[in-house]
Amino acid sequence: MKRWKLLLAEKLLEFTADYRSRVDCSEEQFYEPERIAVFCVGSVGDFVISTPALRAVRKRFPSAKILMITTREIVQLVKSYGWFSHVLVRHTNVAGILRFYMIMKKFRPQITITLGPHAPVDVVCAALAGSKEIYMDSGSDESVTLKRFASRHTGSFSGHIIQRQLALTATLGAITGDVRMFLPKAFIRDKTGKTFSVAFHLTEMRTKEQWPLKRFHELAKALMLNFPGIRIVLIGNRADEITAIKLANSLYSDMTGYFCIATGITDVASLVSLIRSQTVLITGDSCLLQVAIAARIRTVILQNGYEKVERMPIQDLGFHRTITVRRNSLDDFEITRVFSAFRHAIEESRLDK
Repeated sequence: MKRWKLLLAEKLLEFTADYRSRVDCSEEQFYEPERIAVFCVGSVGDFVISTPALRAVRKRFPSAKILMITTREIVQLVKSYGWFSHVLVRHTNVAGILRFYMIMKKFRPQITITLGPHAPVDVVCAALAGSKEIYMDSGSDESVTLKRFASRHTGSFSGHIIQRQLALTATLGAITGDVRMFLPKAFIRDKTGKTFSVAFHLTEMRTKEQWPLKRFHELAKALMLNFPGIRIVLIGNRADEITAIKLANSLYSDMTGYFCIATGITDVASLVSLIRSQTVLITGDSCLLQVAIAARIRTVILQNGYEKVERMPIQDLGFHRTITVRRNSLDDFEITRVFSAFRHAIEESRLDK
């Protein structure tokens, strides 16, 4: 975040705080609000990891109108939860910010909550729109400068993101015992299929700090030889399509039928549906990992170095196996270790059928 943006946000918030201090707010009921604004403007993984806190807020204020501010990429997924009275897409250009502010001003939130990554403009718009209390999930560096303007903030919380956000909602009186992420009913996994399908997240091999292509090649061969009929789905972004083709072509010609190339999926609903249809997902990407956890899909997590506990699995721990090596040594992931984790995950998944 550019320094001048933070300074501008601070000046606007100082003005707003002075203005709000001169306004008679006696009629507002902060802890039984009728209108709540919630910012969740990160990735699909950031939203899914916030679902326990969002559920806690909805249960705490069952009759309140909740305005959810999110991004265009995940708006359809957000709407499918059915928790929110209104869902607003947050734009970052000047015209979009002005339209967004006018809608916020009309809504007049009594309480604003930010969950996950957020920008100074989010806090400024909430304050200018009349929000009397702002509850800030201040896990990111950008929040440090602004948190002194918040009514409550999470501060230097060292635990899991879910626990951090639930601790924030607890200050509103929410019940915070349920840490489970979940997907809406439309995305619940169908367990009636008989074909085992495993997904390789190819983005994990595009830099020297990710798992080498040759290791995916070895793992694919081992899986196809030991699990006849298994389906291997290659997922990733558009830049991974060439890698997917190379991987498929590097194996025996009579084995290419085992592969399904699904790179470049940009629609979040399609991506979530693809992940939930898998038996096992192999990934080191936190975003896809959160979706798999919420969908109750078994995973093998390739960890280069020791990942912060804040994004690791916190539910269905038996579904997830983590393989960790020292940083910058992903080539040291022995294929036998990864295959063993896959074998156990696939065998255990038979019990899910």
